[in-house]
Amino acid sequence: IFSLTLGPYWPRSFAAASEVPKEVQSNTSEDEGDSIESDAIIAPGYLLRLVCREDPRINGEFRVSLNGHVTLPYDVSVPAAGQTVRTIENRLKKTYQRYFRGTPKISVSIKQRRYAVKISGLVKNPGPYLLKENTTLDEALAMANAKTEDLPNGYVRITHGKKSRWISLEDYLKGEKTHDLSAWQGGEQILFQLEKPEIDAKANDASDVDFASPSNRKIQVLGEVRNPGAVSFQRHANGYYYLIQRGGPTRDSDLDKVELLRKDPKTGDPEHISIGSIKDLTELHEADVLLIHPDRPSPFDHTLQNAGIVAAILTSIVLTVFVVKK
Repeated sequence: IFSLTLGPYWPRSFAAASEVPKEVQSNTSEDEGDSIESDAIIAPGYLLRLVCREDPRINGEFRVSLNGHVTLPYDVSVPAAGQTVRTIENRLKKTYQRYFRGTPKISVSIKQRRYAVKISGLVKNPGPYLLKENTTLDEALAMANAKTEDLPNGYVRITHGKKSRWISLEDYLKGEKTHDLSAWQGGEQILFQLEKPEIDAKANDASDVDFASPSNRKIQVLGEVRNPGAVSFQRHANGYYYLIQRGGPTRDSDLDKVELLRKDPKTGDPEHISIGSIKDLTELHEADVLLIHPDRPSPFDHTLQNAGIVAAILTSIVLTVFVVKK
């Protein structure tokens, strides 16, 4: 049974593996206080307060994770994002009823409205973060320790559900396209990079995007790598080759959690290809984006993982030399 009780609030990252806030510090005066609106819609990152008269062990404050679920006492996990407070109350009464002789009296209220997002790319501390509704995009990137001098020259991809849009931070900071960025809803994926993206929004509709033809034949390697950035495209080179060119993985990288972003050659629509392990990535295409996700493995698991990585990298170096010479 795990209960998260908050002190004063200051936005900080939380555990990427569980996607639940690990530490959140804040100023109590900034908290909104309990909201018992039964028709209020819950979002990822909201802090919920539960009160049960029959069993005080259910009482507590619980954060809705980035994936929209909330984990509660007695090993109960329910989807909360997109649901109303009343819906969650009714669901919990039915879920916990097996522990009581009758129907328990459980009340749910919203203690704090914060929005959970995940920030990755050219930032020092990638991972999930909690934002206020009015947090600006540059403030969000600063929380993840993006270099201040990089912001005016950067590009950001914001993905929510199946919709994605690219934003030029130069235009954003000038105030030219601030109307394009709506309030945070929770669950957004924010990717920050310096190179011009392979897609550009051509209309106000976030889902209406067009791929630009790649002019520099680059592969973007972002996320948990020692030196994120672009690598010149090499035909028949595998994922390990591009990873090595950017200094290799960081300690927090999980090479079994690799995402490949690519455009469809026929339609030009963006594709999000989750390939699982980098060893399965035997060939990339021009203008692909290779995104290495973070993990927090145990020291023992980390040792085993590093041994496999070293062996794979040594093999990849030999093959890469052969490919380049050919």
